[in-house]
Amino acid sequence: MTAAITDEATVPPVTCPDYFDLVGERCYFFSTNAITWNEARNYCQTLNFQFTADLAVLDLDCGDYRHLISHMYLEEMSNAYWLGGSDKGHNGYWVWIDGRGMDLTSPYWNYNHPLVSTEYHCTLLDREAGKERYAIFSVECNTTNRAICQLDVHAKV
Repeated sequence: MTAAITDEATVPPVTCPDYFDLVGERCYFFSTNAITWNEARNYCQTLNFQFTADLAVLDLDCGDYRHLISHMYLEEMSNAYWLGGSDKGHNGYWVWIDGRGMDLTSPYWNYNHPLVSTEYHCTLLDREAGKERYAIFSVECNTTNRAICQLDVHAKV
């Protein structure tokens, strides 16, 4: 008979490299330059050669959105930021860049979003008009906005 191992492995605390903010249990970088969605992906991917980064993806069921929004309010951020979601190449089917489908019924989408359109294919985190609430919008990919980059987006957990 073998004894059960009862000692749980100690998980080291998450630490982020320079210029990345620890938000919840993830590392994010908030760009200050306005660029298109494709430029934002490239920008994130070339930020840090020791780590893999890409546009941020949010696990809406696990608090990523709430942690991120709380951080943005605390830091008094007021800009719109690209996220790593789109329906490019598959109009109407929204996915995160890590391949997970986006929940179109999520309350984090802005009212009437995502838009069913042949022009609005990229996700933007922005404040709703006349409100303090941040929401996810579907917008044209060629507009220029800041980006939220996230470390290890494509890591399998």
